[in-house]
Amino acid sequence: MSGLSVNEGIVSAPAVLFTHSMPAVPERDARDAAFEIEHVKRAIDTVAAHLDQQAKRPHGDIFAAHSMMLRDPELWQAVQARIQAGAIAERAWADALQALADDFRAAESQYMREREADVQDIARQVMMEMTGEPAAAVAIEQPSILLARDLMPSDVAGLDSAKVLGICLSEGGKTSHSAILARAMGIPALVKARGCLEQVTPGQMVTLDGFAGLLWFAPSAAVSAQLAAQRDAWQAEQHQAKQRALQHASTTDGISVSVLANIGGPDDVRKALDSGAEGVGLFRTEFLFQRSDSLPTEQEQFDVYCDIAAALGDQPLTIRSLDVGGDKPLAAFPMPSEDNPFLGVRGVRLCLKHPELLVTQLRAILRAHQQHRNIQLMIPMVARVDEVRQVKALLQREADALGLDASTLPVGIMIEVPAAVLNADALAAEVDFFSIGTNDLTQYVMAADRGNTELTDLINYFDPAVLRAIEMTCAAGGKAGIPVSMCGEMAGDPKATQQLLNIGLRKFSASASLLPALKAQIRQTAVMK
Repeated sequence: MSGLSVNEGIVSAPAVLFTHSMPAVPERDARDAAFEIEHVKRAIDTVAAHLDQQAKRPHGDIFAAHSMMLRDPELWQAVQARIQAGAIAERAWADALQALADDFRAAESQYMREREADVQDIARQVMMEMTGEPAAAVAIEQPSILLARDLMPSDVAGLDSAKVLGICLSEGGKTSHSAILARAMGIPALVKARGCLEQVTPGQMVTLDGFAGLLWFAPSAAVSAQLAAQRDAWQAEQHQAKQRALQHASTTDGISVSVLANIGGPDDVRKALDSGAEGVGLFRTEFLFQRSDSLPTEQEQFDVYCDIAAALGDQPLTIRSLDVGGDKPLAAFPMPSEDNPFLGVRGVRLCLKHPELLVTQLRAILRAHQQHRNIQLMIPMVARVDEVRQVKALLQREADALGLDASTLPVGIMIEVPAAVLNADALAAEVDFFSIGTNDLTQYVMAADRGNTELTDLINYFDPAVLRAIEMTCAAGGKAGIPVSMCGEMAGDPKATQQLLNIGLRKFSASASLLPALKAQIRQTAVMK
């Protein structure tokens, strides 16, 4: 049975089938509106507090976004209006969330359509809190492969990766949050394996091939032997890569390559270091802003930056300034919706339009850098030199106010907009480093929404146009004498390592779970000159 691979690997184990359902709306008479409103509000607050705790874990930005959804003023108004019209709390909540889910399902963007699962997740959690119905548990007592129609992020976060060897979903998508969490946990996974629940029985031995995107449930003896050999070889490679992960990686012809980690918060640091990270090439600071309905204070940000920098010792910490807007809203800073959010007020554009978002962050980074010189600043979504100069002017202004020296803080930019590639020579004269974000760069170069599964052939970072953009960026950095790194998904893809090294890339930053295999690939590669 074929599906879409969202994480590679080959595993064989008994199948466990999992389903969950939304609690039914209870049949009861409505009490006064004040009681009903308080009933749903108490449930929302309880779930939101739980999500805030989950937001502190690795990839916590997903749960921070769920918490933000719960605190959406428009959603709350919709629930209240239904209660005022005579609905009980449970009915008002169910209907309001269904309407929101329908809006997501009807969205033009595949990425936004896949957010329907997130709406259903928070709807189910609040409903369980109101009705007292316990959550359906994923009962796994032995190493197994988990099959389901789809999994909510809250389901995936509770999985034991020692027992869940693989995940196969009949629905889902490559950009769904459950897929992102599966990749982060290093679990081989497939989505859109239509019919898997109907054709596989509980306890049946199955083999999930995350390389070919196949689920085998009745292979011939010859195929079984071939899959077993591939599985054993892959597991041996994984084990060997983990054993050597803490060692520095150089190519077979002696070229030293830096391998760093992308992180979402402090809880990711330990796993990154254990996986062989030689620093942090991308710290997504959005989690600090999305986990609450109020903006983080300067002191709160300062404490987090210092904690991470201290944990890294003398290894670099690259802090990306706030990268939200458009498709990534903030509960604490409402923004108008946009027809084309990926081409809208995002990243540095938002922060320069609303400097109050950026200034507090710059002050926290400047202060943290005084104590930890391994900190550097990276600006996202830069297209023009003027944007860099405006950020640097704000940085200098705040440094002067604090009595600090801004010149000691390295400042770099993300190369993810085609204009930044074409302006790379001029931009290189203004900054200390480049970091290529291939996820956005690919979609912008190819003019194709990266969340749209209908455009899979275009969302391809091996396309000659994307490779040429990367080559131009590396050439501009080399000419200016500044380092160029890559922190997009391509950086962690061993199939891309040879080409990137040949182009001139010498610094890679990827999710922690990908680093051992990435280092192993580098050690097997000779740079073609």
